[in-house]
Amino acid sequence: MGTGNRTLLLVTASKTRHLLACVVLFCTASCAAPRKAPVQRPHVPVAPLLVVRDEHLTLRENAILELHAYLAAAARGDADGEAEVAPELATARAAYARAFAGDEDDARLDAATRALAACTTAECAKAALDRVATTPSDARNWENAGGTSEAGAARGDAPSLGAAFASAVPAFVARLWDERAAIAWTALERTHAAFDPRAAGTLLMLARDLAVTWPAASESATTGLVAAAPTNARSEAPTTNLAAAATVANGSATPSTNLAAAAAGANGSGTATVDLVAASPAAGRRGLLTPLLAARGACFAERRGESESVRNTRIVDCVLVRALLAGESSHRAALGARLWTLLVVHAVAATMSAFEPRHRSVDRRAVTAVEPALLEVVTRAWRPGPLSAEVVARLREQAAAPRPEGAATSPARTTAPPDNASR
Repeated sequence: MGTGNRTLLLVTASKTRHLLACVVLFCTASCAAPRKAPVQRPHVPVAPLLVVRDEHLTLRENAILELHAYLAAAARGDADGEAEVAPELATARAAYARAFAGDEDDARLDAATRALAACTTAECAKAALDRVATTPSDARNWENAGGTSEAGAARGDAPSLGAAFASAVPAFVARLWDERAAIAWTALERTHAAFDPRAAGTLLMLARDLAVTWPAASESATTGLVAAAPTNARSEAPTTNLAAAATVANGSATPSTNLAAAAAGANGSGTATVDLVAASPAAGRRGLLTPLLAARGACFAERRGESESVRNTRIVDCVLVRALLAGESSHRAALGARLWTLLVVHAVAATMSAFEPRHRSVDRRAVTAVEPALLEVVTRAWRPGPLSAEVVARLREQAAAPRPEGAATSPARTTAPPDNASR
């Protein structure tokens, strides 16, 4: 049994001094651990799916999710304008603007993001988007038109979201993927370096306390694997089966070519998955946070005079929140998605602040700006250690209780949250 496992066993023996024990034991393990070797950078042209396995964590870059994030940002007016000059992307951008209009709490956008996370092909993405984010009339009109741009134009019908997205995949991979994958890769490298034994132990501890689990592992998943594209990856129809366009090198002399199986096994037993993109769309007026970890987001922002410990703690905080929210928990169903998100964000922020007192959680700042009253309910109710049914019931009761006149309600996001929101 390794040092990390021994640490976890010792922590479970003392609930009353839960966080203090974690600080002492995990810091000891972290300080004793050697600095991790950097991950291998992908070749150009970049494979449409990149996977790096860490201890209890899988980091992924997926061209499907990158395109999704790009189109969602473009539809909200915060992209770099590339969709303006590419007809294939402009059609998809218009479809995104229609599909997510009025989605102020990001419920539809988040559902689409989670559905696309399982996809490595344009066909899968089309089905996923048409299932979760396209109105029945849009899908029906597009299919009645024959599912082609010519037929749709003749009838005056707009394409379904899924069809528009699938048609944009070839142009995106050809024009934008290499550049955006390189940007996201810098965040992946920093995440890999920051995710030390303390971070891995904290992930497992919080997963246990919050009863979070992830799907069982596939035997095809390989520890420490990095996707690398062959030189002819784009000459053999990468637009219909993105996974088939890459090979996988796991640091040995024998690479695996079954990237689809490796991707399917990314959500392994005791292994969480976090998806990284170059940039994610701005949150809706009542949106809490995006499931995607963005290289150009606040989690990876450079701050003058900041120590490596504070910087890495902030990155790990962002990773842990998304890893835990990607899992399954009976508490999520009991609390509802919004209250559950606030609980996870606060639990992670409080735990990481115990490790690094100078830490300021990016995600807690974000949710404070939108749900201050509910977050205060969570802050009062949460305690380190396993989440009990009594605490869940109390959270539900207090969240449903009428607020006193003059108490903070849930404002739309209009200003940046305060710097000390994580404390």
